[in-house]
Amino acid sequence: MKVYKIKYITTVMEPVWKIKIRSKDKKALIDYIFNERLDTSCGGPKKLGDGTYEIEAYTKDKQKNAMISRKSNLLDIEIHEDLMQSAVKKQDDISKENRYSKAKSKDADPNPMVKGFGVKE
Repeated sequence: MKVYKIKYITTVMEPVWKIKIRSKDKKALIDYIFNERLDTSCGGPKKLGDGTYEIEAYTKDKQKNAMISRKSNLLDIEIHEDLMQSAVKKQDDISKENRYSKAKSKDADPNPMVKGFGVKE
């Protein structure tokens, strides 16, 4: 049997930004999403209580900066968070310890009788 060593490689990932785009004009919002080719994760605009439409989109750093520089009166663009940084922070919450290593069954019999090995009693 061969044993393989696995090396964990840390890669630097490009930031992915979560943004929210709002507009009172639904058609202008949809046209903007299609023209910018934004990733909306198969979601569409939802209507908020005040009558505006909102959609969540995900974009890379370069495209985010271009969107900020081209803000218009019709659209309100709100940058929320870098999802890659959030994922890295969440990885720190994960324990490296085997949580089952010290586990014992509460109902386990301290002196179990072995049965079922084909020996007649």
